[in-house]
Amino acid sequence: YDFSKDPLDYAENQMRIVSKLRMDLLDQFVKDGDSWSKAKRGYETTLRMQTGAASMMSDWIGGAHTNRNKKGDYEDEEVAPVQVVPVEQQRAALNFVIKTILDDDSFGLSPELLTHFNVDKWYEGGGDSGEATWPIHDKILGTQASALTTILAPSRLRMVYDNEFLVPADEDALTVAEIFETLMDAIYADLSSSKGEWTNRNPMISSLDRNLQAEMAKRLIDLSTGRVTMFKPVQTLALFYTRDLYEQVGAILEGKAELDLYTLAHLQDMHERLGKALDAVYTM
Repeated sequence: YDFSKDPLDYAENQMRIVSKLRMDLLDQFVKDGDSWSKAKRGYETTLRMQTGAASMMSDWIGGAHTNRNKKGDYEDEEVAPVQVVPVEQQRAALNFVIKTILDDDSFGLSPELLTHFNVDKWYEGGGDSGEATWPIHDKILGTQASALTTILAPSRLRMVYDNEFLVPADEDALTVAEIFETLMDAIYADLSSSKGEWTNRNPMISSLDRNLQAEMAKRLIDLSTGRVTMFKPVQTLALFYTRDLYEQVGAILEGKAELDLYTLAHLQDMHERLGKALDAVYTM
């Protein structure tokens, strides 16, 4: 599904279509006399388009173009059969996945839209299955967790790490360290806004972001403690960011910031888990 001159352009066009379709869901997609459940089904179609575009672009991270040319095929110059995907394209692909999946604004959810996600129940086993309301947090976290799994897959990080060796040292290249840094900056950006007037209805960290941050913290713990088998450089990077996040969260908690209860409970839990992981690593 990336047969185009520029797959990133294609993916961005897909997201423009997704945005337009979501704007029209309630006013134009659902016609007079239609069940409002049609809005839910329409949104889920756009969600599949969104995740499909992100999945397509994630394959460019750590990628390489290969061909079966033979020596002497090219008269003017020898062309190596393995060519690492240009660093600009790899970075653009990584940023696309982050912008499209890890940013909760990209899902276009609002109370007005969600309160129209009706469910039709028919006799004889027909209609929609599942809960009467759309499971917002489970759906979004499932989508984001899948994206993290794709980016942090051992095979993908190994390809990125190998590509670092294939690119001459005096040329720019996407590194495993940069992937971790980019993910951490995007996922934990809320931690820099600890000062403010926060309430349980206006929390410092939104419910979707809390879920994502807890999921990423779990990935760091699994990688740094060896629960997930990974080659050593990835384990040490995960350990570095486990310690860095532990210290960052600890500074917020010690700063006596006026936090809402949701954020306070989230940060305390994450801080405790990260600390236990660090203890376990050095005990082992």
